[in-house]
Amino acid sequence: MSEGKTNVPWPVWALVTIAVAFIPAYFAYKGALEKSESNKVQENITRPEKKVIDNEEVSAVAQPGNADEDIAQKIIGTWHGSYSQSGYNYAATVTYNVDGGFTGKTDVANQTGMLGTIYYSGNWNISEKYNTLTVTNSNNPQFLPVGTVSISKIESINDKRCVFVDDQGIRRTSEKLN
Repeated sequence: MSEGKTNVPWPVWALVTIAVAFIPAYFAYKGALEKSESNKVQENITRPEKKVIDNEEVSAVAQPGNADEDIAQKIIGTWHGSYSQSGYNYAATVTYNVDGGFTGKTDVANQTGMLGTIYYSGNWNISEKYNTLTVTNSNNPQFLPVGTVSISKIESINDKRCVFVDDQGIRRTSEKLN
């Protein structure tokens, strides 16, 4: 036997080899199985019910009284919210239009004063209580590039206030101006 090597009995070596080969496959299988089970549960919870009316399939999302429809109706108008993050202060005003478009203006300041205003516009969509904003125009593409997508979970909305969790996981509140 050469120096520095140990003589491991073959059953131990074989078990270790099998375990090393099997563990990644097991976790990949377990993850796929959990994802599959999760999708089944999520499908039952989040997928809108389909109905057939006069030989035409209609999704429950399009039905009046649906939560998304209610949010979409209430969100139309002009909203204002202010927040601070990473040493900057933001004051945002966004107008949601009936046609699915939006325009916005955000004033950016730091401790020494006003840094500038960003004007932007794009499209909005409500689905499963999430508001998706897609920027199609920006006066400052270095700070807010065209194509930016922001997704926020609407927690509550009424005629005066909207509480949402932004795509960074931060709860924010906006007040309706009109």
